[in-house]
Amino acid sequence: MSRSRSMVQSRKFWQGTVLVFLLFHFLYHGVGEQITSAYESATQVGTQHQGSLELTAESFRRASVELEVGDKQYHSYSLSRVEQRGHWIGNTWIPSHGWRYHSAKEMRDFYRGKSILWIGDSSARRAATTMYGILNSTNATTMHVPVKIINDRSVIDVNKKKTTEHCNQWLNHSHHPLLCRPTPGEKGGSFVVLTSNCLTGLEIFLEAELSGQSNVTNEMDVVILSLGIWEGIRPRDCKDRNESPRTLLARQNETIALLAKLQSERRTIVWRTSGYSGNGVGTDLVHNMNEKAMDQIEDIASALRARNVMSNLTFVDWGGAVRPRSFAIERITGDIHPHYGLEARHVLIQMIMNQLIAQSAIIG
Repeated sequence: MSRSRSMVQSRKFWQGTVLVFLLFHFLYHGVGEQITSAYESATQVGTQHQGSLELTAESFRRASVELEVGDKQYHSYSLSRVEQRGHWIGNTWIPSHGWRYHSAKEMRDFYRGKSILWIGDSSARRAATTMYGILNSTNATTMHVPVKIINDRSVIDVNKKKTTEHCNQWLNHSHHPLLCRPTPGEKGGSFVVLTSNCLTGLEIFLEAELSGQSNVTNEMDVVILSLGIWEGIRPRDCKDRNESPRTLLARQNETIALLAKLQSERRTIVWRTSGYSGNGVGTDLVHNMNEKAMDQIEDIASALRARNVMSNLTFVDWGGAVRPRSFAIERITGDIHPHYGLEARHVLIQMIMNQLIAQSAIIG
């Protein structure tokens, strides 16, 4: 009886073993092949307008780029809009894999000799002057940048209410810069800030540049567009100039189309998506503008790629990066609702640096 029971148990054991083997075989060669096939298909997906779409490991490797500037070598990745956003631990922004923080000295070396133009509203002025403070402050020994020289009101609000620092260039232009300084370093270059609060003003400026009536952008290596919040919080001040008013998105589309014409192999144009007002006004409108702008810039790049031309018009999704730190007690506060504090401006400067490294290497 004991022997018979033992034989039955042994038979069940081997039957179970065979069943497990067959099941594993099916999963590995059946469903497993389907999963593998699906993954391989996913790695071949081109540009899609889905905010949640992330680069696969394979496309990540393809997007890795290196750039040499003089005797310096910079390494970066071309990231999707979602990956650009990174995440936050307290007031510290953590960039996604492939991007990193750059020291003041690294930034100074990278921008040395370049001409940089910021165009936008008061948020652009504050970010630009913070960036200038970083570039102008590098101590070769400690590389420490004091808060005062990148966040003091005398720095970030220069020429706000009263012109204390005159720009003696482009005096006869309708769009006279708010600020113009030499780019810090020994190789020349200009660091220029031009005010344009609304898309309508930017569109007029770009038309003048493309027609030759104005030449502010002629010698610029980098043009950074930093506006959008006024469209959400002060639409009465951003009305269309046309007798038959266009929708806001139509105005943005036509403005970005002009930027596509202004770009060149030696001139990189960076569209910074807008942040949000701390009181929540215009949040949905600004978010929609941001997404549509990135869609259009990706479409332009795809169309040029089809003709074997690389686009030098790109974006950083700073609006997406700072959105978790934009409302209620999570807000990185500035002096007024539309303004952010130093930490958020520093994130923008680091994002632009990473994207420019990737873009410069791709363009060659």
